[in-house]
Amino acid sequence: MRYIETTIEEAIEVLKQSKGKKVMIAVHDLTCDDVNEEFCFIVKNECNVMIQNAETIASIVDDFAKSLRLFTEKQNLRDIKPIGLERIILLRE
Repeated sequence: MRYIETTIEEAIEVLKQSKGKKVMIAVHDLTCDDVNEEFCFIVKNECNVMIQNAETIASIVDDFAKSLRLFTEKQNLRDIKPIGLERIILLRE
């Protein structure tokens, strides 16, 4: 899995390129040890506010899925600290 730091504009463009009108999203509290995240569907337009409010944005590409990771606190993507929230947006290609 590769984390690529992304700007707000790039993240919004990646979101626009995703197929469909809805995306799956999960919110993970990094301060909590519980890693059981529930995904739910939301309209893509609602993600723009989350992207605008993120301190660190990463585009993730792996063998299974494409996603955006939005962190509410500034993070070093090579060493993510357990502070703040992480929002995971799964994208369709």
